[in-house]
Amino acid sequence: MSINKHILEINTDNLKFLTIKIDENGKKNIFAKNTYKNYGMKDGYISNKELFIDNFKKELKKYEDKIKNKVDSIEILINSPANKFISQKAVQNTINQKIISDIDIEQLKSKILNSVPENWEVLDFYPIKYLVNDYEYYSDSNILNLESKKIEAQFALILANKNNIQILENIFGELKIEIESIIFAPSTIINYLPEKNKNIGILSININDNITSLSIIENDKIINIFQIKTGYTDFIKQYSIKNKIPFSTAEKELNDKNNFINLDLSEYFQNIKKKLEKFNKNYHILFPSGVFIYGDNIKIDFFEDKIKNILSLPLNKELDKIRVIEKKHDYTNLYSQIFFKKNKKKEYSLIDKIKKIFKF
Repeated sequence: MSINKHILEINTDNLKFLTIKIDENGKKNIFAKNTYKNYGMKDGYISNKELFIDNFKKELKKYEDKIKNKVDSIEILINSPANKFISQKAVQNTINQKIISDIDIEQLKSKILNSVPENWEVLDFYPIKYLVNDYEYYSDSNILNLESKKIEAQFALILANKNNIQILENIFGELKIEIESIIFAPSTIINYLPEKNKNIGILSININDNITSLSIIENDKIINIFQIKTGYTDFIKQYSIKNKIPFSTAEKELNDKNNFINLDLSEYFQNIKKKLEKFNKNYHILFPSGVFIYGDNIKIDFFEDKIKNILSLPLNKELDKIRVIEKKHDYTNLYSQIFFKKNKKKEYSLIDKIKKIFKF
């Protein structure tokens, strides 16, 4: 017996629904998908609650009519500047002043989670590295029972605006739809990068309609995410104004590489460069695997010269698994979450649930 898996990506301007049919052998096929306009959000924040809710219910009903079925559970990807990635450090003296125990690590986690402001919700939380006796250990290292009087750690926190989360919980609760998980969309990149690239360092650039996310990946972990409030829609607008043509015409003409490479994207890529230099002035040596670029309707080859000339990094083309599914890239985050998702299920755990787990 086959089952349907539903996933939703929420951007400031649109709602993307995708349904995958999974047969009894576990084979996955695209069953349906559609993009609808999103209203009531500004810069990623739900600014008009009533408008957002009314529009969402209307578009969900359209999608359910399209698939001739009711959505009873869903995974949600949020792709907006209302999310944050924070790299947080903490220090903990070991309890017995001799060796590192489970309790010491749990207390470190407690310190990190207690630092989260009230208006933010924790979507994901994981260690990046530990520092013990001036030696660095990656998160997958076993540091238990090492001799040390203290332990230092760097953790990743992926946060969402609490008001946004509460509104979504209320909507889906009213509709009796189970939220399987809520995920920061750019973090799905980790699902389908080859192991060798995830371990030695890579930069991914995710270009969506109105936002660009830069994910820095090392040792199979996202160690930082930066966002720029510019996306592919802005490229189309720029081309439309410059050539004095309608937006729809500009969108079609930018499918031609000769037209696209004449776009002036120097300011856009300089902003990316500034973000990377702020992270590390010598960022070039951090990404021996190069840059993986993907997103809404983009064509990877069109960006090669700009990445090479402005960022001084090579374009990595071997990672484009999404082309196996479909040439267009407008559902990349959703595809990666379903088709390339790791076996380990990422639980939707809000801060109260996490506090309960870590007992603080």
